[in-house]
Amino acid sequence: MSLGVMETKRLVLRPLGPRDFNAIWEMAQDEDIVRMMLVWPWPPSEEFTRQRLTLEDTKTGLVSAVTLKGETIGMAGISNGGVWYGLDKRFWGQGYGQETLAAKIEQGFADPKMDKLIAGTWHDNPVSMHILEKAGFERTGWGKAYCDGRNAVTEGPDYELTRERWERLRI
Repeated sequence: MSLGVMETKRLVLRPLGPRDFNAIWEMAQDEDIVRMMLVWPWPPSEEFTRQRLTLEDTKTGLVSAVTLKGETIGMAGISNGGVWYGLDKRFWGQGYGQETLAAKIEQGFADPKMDKLIAGTWHDNPVSMHILEKAGFERTGWGKAYCDGRNAVTEGPDYELTRERWERLRI
């Protein structure tokens, strides 16, 4: 699997680490961002944020800092076949989510054993639904999960992108 640094048209994705704390901590202060994430607590915890920046997946490059002109504007990852991303609200609506997701999909399918990627979002996040569908993901159902940022079980669509579909769409 392609690890390390990935470059898109406008972004650089590199392994997330302690140097990204200030930017990620600032994101964690925004309830609109945290409530769209699965495991981030609300109210935010500085200890939790520091811990997330030192997980094993951050060292391998599976969890990336999303940077624009050297500034960390978010993070994205692949774990257990699932792909995810989160951006600072100041950078929403500018196509960076689509660019980030495309890079992580490319990274995921660089592993010849990866035959599909999964993703999900909450019922009240139509922008993420659109980004996933534009990238080729197809809805596979409706799921429920506990969202730490909402302190509640939350529902939303589940998605899947097969390698076969991804390869067809790339042509």
